[in-house]
Amino acid sequence: MLIAIVTIGMAYSNIAGASDLAITIHRKFRNIVFLMIEDQPHVQLWVHQTLLLTNYFDKMLGSTVQYDMSQFFHGTNIALMHFSGYLKGTSEPAFMDERSGRHLRTEQQWKEWVVYETTKRTAFFAFICDTQHATLFRHSPILSAFEVRLELPCTDACWEASSADQFFQAWEAQTQLYGTRPAYEPRAADDDRRPSVSTSATTSAGSTGPPGGAIMMLGYPDPNPDKARPPFLHSLKRLIRPTSIHAKDPDFSQHSQFSCLILLHGLLSICWDMQWRGLLDMGIVSKHRMTEFKSRLAASFDNWKSYFDSQLRKSNLPSITSVVTHNAPADGAFMPAGHFMNNFKGNSPMLCSNWAMYQLGLIVLHVDTMNLRVNAGSPNVLGRKIRDVDREMCNRQVQAWARSEDGRLATLYSVQFMIRMAENERLLDAAVHIPWCVYLTTLTIWSYEICQGTNLVPPPGTTKRPADGTTNDSAFHDYRQLVTDRMRYKTDAGVNVPNAKTDAVTYLRLLNERLKSPALEAQSDDGQRNMRKQMVVGLVAYSVSLLVPIKWGFVVRGCEVLANILKEYD
Repeated sequence: MLIAIVTIGMAYSNIAGASDLAITIHRKFRNIVFLMIEDQPHVQLWVHQTLLLTNYFDKMLGSTVQYDMSQFFHGTNIALMHFSGYLKGTSEPAFMDERSGRHLRTEQQWKEWVVYETTKRTAFFAFICDTQHATLFRHSPILSAFEVRLELPCTDACWEASSADQFFQAWEAQTQLYGTRPAYEPRAADDDRRPSVSTSATTSAGSTGPPGGAIMMLGYPDPNPDKARPPFLHSLKRLIRPTSIHAKDPDFSQHSQFSCLILLHGLLSICWDMQWRGLLDMGIVSKHRMTEFKSRLAASFDNWKSYFDSQLRKSNLPSITSVVTHNAPADGAFMPAGHFMNNFKGNSPMLCSNWAMYQLGLIVLHVDTMNLRVNAGSPNVLGRKIRDVDREMCNRQVQAWARSEDGRLATLYSVQFMIRMAENERLLDAAVHIPWCVYLTTLTIWSYEICQGTNLVPPPGTTKRPADGTTNDSAFHDYRQLVTDRMRYKTDAGVNVPNAKTDAVTYLRLLNERLKSPALEAQSDDGQRNMRKQMVVGLVAYSVSLLVPIKWGFVVRGCEVLANILKEYD
């Protein structure tokens, strides 16, 4: 397991050859780990952790061949977790002697608790990997959110305790923080209540709930009301279905960033099940009902973000969108010592991961990314080679999508993601899946634009920007000023990054203002839409410049698709 951890660190290293050496080690490493299983379906926890980390490296940090091979072993790792019983049935060690009623606080009990918490966190890591496997690459998930019947992880203070004394002090504080939860049924009227979410970034002083008056997700019966930590499914229900407020139910703002990431992936898992299990195709639900499901899930994502933003403000941080946009102060600068039990340290990898997956969740709720990849010219998707008939079918589906409300929403969220990336390019290094999100969001915007207006694209001209540098919607009315000369983005070394970024940011801000209003977007004439087909080239070129330096196999594949799109404009 140590080798797996070290090689992941090597993949991020700036030392020349470190990443290549890690890839070489992993070519034989998996076989060595499998030899330790010895045909036994029940294996030790550290072996599971090693297998998960090994597959994580191969899929997200390895070569293109290792990325392909990781698809085969992903399901095997999840199956082993099932057989070993790590996904349910674990129980927290008791810290009280039932006969004497005294608290037991020994070193041995702390070590037993560490094993329990490690097992739980390993299971959740497997669930996160499986959900990302499905959300990022459109594979079928092996593990459903409903199969993970575990309590959420403990607070950071308990997990980071370096001694038994520190742990029991933190555990007592955690118990007082969460208390005990009553078992009660939701009101009948709650079943039909629709989510009401406000995107306001302000909240009243001292408020413990989400900002802007968003409904608190409380009131669902808890199968284990006497336990201090809320179960995963119980908290997930609180996000999806609004119910009455109960003062004794723990606030979401008391969760760690890791727990928030788990809940976010729970929403992504349900999103995948709703869209790709054939419910609409088989007539199990109507199109109207599916639209309602999407609205409820979109509200759930916004509820999650409202709580997370509220949590950040408790740590004296701005909202998650602002934190990942601007340069954050030094680690711990916002954290009053001993005031909170969870760590929030500026642009941490966990915070950036939460932001990226939240944005991606809103996007994939309204678009089939596999269709976009096939339509853009990917030679193979999901391990199979694409036939001409497949590409023609995807092209028709993408054109229908681009003229729908789903197309507008998916493109709007993609534009907002890319604006944040342009404001802080260092986010590319903050979380491993962010480069792939750049690829998917760029494909979404490009696919939306090329399906608008007529099939005739005006010939390229000369770029001429408004003298005042304005980026409001009125600039579209004189679209001839914004004709993009494709040669602006080409140099002998590749992409002309300054020109590409400048044009991309201008285009994104213009498009963002227009997509915010469905009526305004509907008023666009063919001349404006055809002009946007040329303006989007700057965005594609800018995304290529971001992804070219990254040598991870799955990113290389995506970058090649975008580079081929650029060649079509030569």
